[in-house]
Amino acid sequence: TSVGEKALQKTSLSYEYGEDNSAFGYASLNGNIYGDKNTAAGAYSLGCNLDVNYNTAVGFSSMISNLDGDGNVGVGLKSLYGLRNGSFNIAIGHGAGYYIGQLDSYQFYLGAHPEASGSCCLDGSGTPLLRGDLQELKLAIGTNEIHNYGTLQVSGDASPTTTRVSHLSNDNRAR
Repeated sequence: TSVGEKALQKTSLSYEYGEDNSAFGYASLNGNIYGDKNTAAGAYSLGCNLDVNYNTAVGFSSMISNLDGDGNVGVGLKSLYGLRNGSFNIAIGHGAGYYIGQLDSYQFYLGAHPEASGSCCLDGSGTPLLRGDLQELKLAIGTNEIHNYGTLQVSGDASPTTTRVSHLSNDNRAR
């Protein structure tokens, strides 16, 4: 299914055999030749997609450069913008995960980055609200760095929402 000028444009090639793809927006899934079961909604979303499967990109230029990565989800303008060959990543938010490495897999980003609105290049930095490693089951709050010393990691203090009440453990679990 294609809606929009240049959406799924390569389907007329004799060697194209991608199936069950949906493209909505100018040049979305434009480069798709062999990929199956991809959904792109937004101008240029999954635009360079060549031979990738099971990706969902929603938002202007989301996952625009993904060439060979499967099972990614990018929701938001320029989400997972730098991804080329990584698989099973999730990014939610305006520019979320735009600084992902080209080959990164099993990464999670939740955040909004106003600098992604610019018409040029993103500088490769940024701090999401949440950053995760889906394979190692690690979640970080307020940092783009994840280390090997804890499942839950925070940049800054952990503070209770109720005054003078705090617990970093549960009484029903051994300390």
